[in-house]
Amino acid sequence: MPLFLAEVAPVEIRGTLVAANNGMITFGQLFASLFAFLVRPDWRLMLGCAAIPAFLQFVLMFCMPESPRWLGKMKRTEEQRAVMVKIYKPEYLEEMNQALSEEINTLIVET
Repeated sequence: MPLFLAEVAPVEIRGTLVAANNGMITFGQLFASLFAFLVRPDWRLMLGCAAIPAFLQFVLMFCMPESPRWLGKMKRTEEQRAVMVKIYKPEYLEEMNQALSEEINTLIVET
């Protein structure tokens, strides 16, 4: 997830998003530990409650768009543009598209 966030986030908020993601993971671990302490006699309840967010994340992963960088490397420019329209504000769209195109061209030339 941090890699996906780093790929799609605009530069000015990229660090904040990745740091917030790490903070939420840490808070989730704390919450899970406290919950496990409260229901420690019933291991089935702990296992069942852990399965709910895991299943929800698994299902919602299918709704995530592909990375624009990956789509560009695969020469799927129409899909890349459609994803970029969804995730970037209109004022950033052309700037991000240009920067991404330059980066992809550099990667292709180097390999």
